[in-house]
Amino acid sequence: MFKTDLDDEFWLEVARAGVQVLAVVVIGGAVAAAWRYLEQERSDQQKRLADERERQRQLHEQQLAVFRQIVESYNEVKAIRRTLRSIGLREATGTMSETQVGGFRELMMRLNLVQLAFEALKRELGETDFFKEDTAEIVKRLYYIESHLNNVLQVWEKDGSSIEFGSDAGFVSRGLVGLIGPTKGLSEGFERRNSRTRSFKE
Repeated sequence: MFKTDLDDEFWLEVARAGVQVLAVVVIGGAVAAAWRYLEQERSDQQKRLADERERQRQLHEQQLAVFRQIVESYNEVKAIRRTLRSIGLREATGTMSETQVGGFRELMMRLNLVQLAFEALKRELGETDFFKEDTAEIVKRLYYIESHLNNVLQVWEKDGSSIEFGSDAGFVSRGLVGLIGPTKGLSEGFERRNSRTRSFKE
């Protein structure tokens, strides 16, 4: 059997078709692999973005929780301060009335709880970085606040049990000066000492 030019052309076309098919398969596989990689990369990026958004959401909630605690405690101190003034302990003279004694004891117990709340918040916040580089400054200010309230509470801790109807009202007023403002007749030295202590301003 003799091979003709037609046979050569046939097998040449077959070879060309085979090469084309192989090229299509190889290129198609490469395109598919590249597409899968891009899809995976996009999926990973979306997951990273979702994780970051969730982290930021949680951080924001934590920051808001701290802010609310500070505001609530601050408002409680203001309420205590105003009530102490309203029962006449800002510039008291003479002796303590029953209303003043009862109010003083109740308000000092409330102030004690607020001081402990500021102290706990200071300690807990110091273990975090909720406010980034500002965290340390906030912790320091919380320390000033709780230390100041602790100083105010000294008159109650040391002499609270002996303060009763008929006690010296001026003595109690002087002990509360750091919270409710200066009392008439304070010595210059006492005023100077308390002026160095951070006090709440309305």
